[in-house]
Amino acid sequence: MKLRNPVPSVLSSFHPSFRLTSFNPGVAPLMQDILDRAALQSGIDDFGWTRSGDRLRWRSTFDDSESMLAAFQDMQGMMNNMMQLGAEMDKIDFLAPSSSLARVREGSENILSDFKPDYFETDEEYLTGYFRKPPVTSASRESQCTLTPNYTINDWEKARPIMQKIIDAASNEPGCTYFGWSKSGNKLNSREVFTDGKSLKSHIEKVTPMIEELKAGPAVLDKFDVHGPENEIKQIEEAASALRPEYFKSEGSPKEALESAAGEQAIEEKTA
Repeated sequence: MKLRNPVPSVLSSFHPSFRLTSFNPGVAPLMQDILDRAALQSGIDDFGWTRSGDRLRWRSTFDDSESMLAAFQDMQGMMNNMMQLGAEMDKIDFLAPSSSLARVREGSENILSDFKPDYFETDEEYLTGYFRKPPVTSASRESQCTLTPNYTINDWEKARPIMQKIIDAASNEPGCTYFGWSKSGNKLNSREVFTDGKSLKSHIEKVTPMIEELKAGPAVLDKFDVHGPENEIKQIEEAASALRPEYFKSEGSPKEALESAAGEQAIEEKTA
């Protein structure tokens, strides 16, 4: 994963999810090709693969929507090749400011005719729901963790003050380097980046009462995904247990990730 310059505050991103229907070793070189190609993209800010069981998640964020679209169009062929080898794409999300979301739709829907992407916007009322701090050091980049809660909002008027409390708490945490809300209809997502598992654990302990306040009526917590190195995300397991998280591990290389997934599947089959 990579974090670069401290501006702009609002980023654009695309996040496809894949499910391994087979453990074809040919998928790993394609995953590595996507990593290598991402490192060359203009405007890219953060990128990487994570894995939970047989599920793969690609995360990539950009300084602007045009850079994001160019990278998506450049990488789409490699993703298609992955699907031909048994990595089934089951979901893809795009996030962009409302002012450029129509352009993002136009630039992606023609390519993704067989899929129905979800498009999340950051419109004017949510610009105060973002902050971005200076980039982390090279040393702490290896320990970086990302939190991506997903909600369904029942009552925006009641939810917004709680949302503000959550971002106010995060903005005062030195270990939280990025926070952003985005919405699609009644769906609300946040993307939160932390320097390490200790910082993420502190954040979860602080905001869990606020999340419970959201869950008490204004919203439903649909998912609570955590991404990061295994030794870092282990630090938050107790603190996050009530929120029923799913953990996506960032592993040493795509080859190691595929080998780990195949090994876990073999163990499950033996114990079934």
